[in-house]
Amino acid sequence: LHLGTDFSASRVCIEKQAKNLMDFQIPDNEGNQPKGEKIDKGKKPDHVLVCKINTSAVSAGLRDKQHNCAESQDAGGYICNYIYYLSMMTMGYVDN
Repeated sequence: LHLGTDFSASRVCIEKQAKNLMDFQIPDNEGNQPKGEKIDKGKKPDHVLVCKINTSAVSAGLRDKQHNCAESQDAGGYICNYIYYLSMMTMGYVDN
């Protein structure tokens, strides 16, 4: 389970899926700024990996406890998506 953060966001996002795409709008801390590149070279860029945890239920449960969060269908094109895709790929998530 990954939580998306953004300095401009008003809530925490619980990410449902990650796409096989690096499309950084700004450079990372090491100056890398891939544009339109695949994370897994053996898959198409529109390939997604979906979290096996019921993120809708997790989000609803947290909101019931007054936490400001939401389920997200898009982890973006920056570090959140990159790390999420790699971690699910490493854990052996099945193709969707």
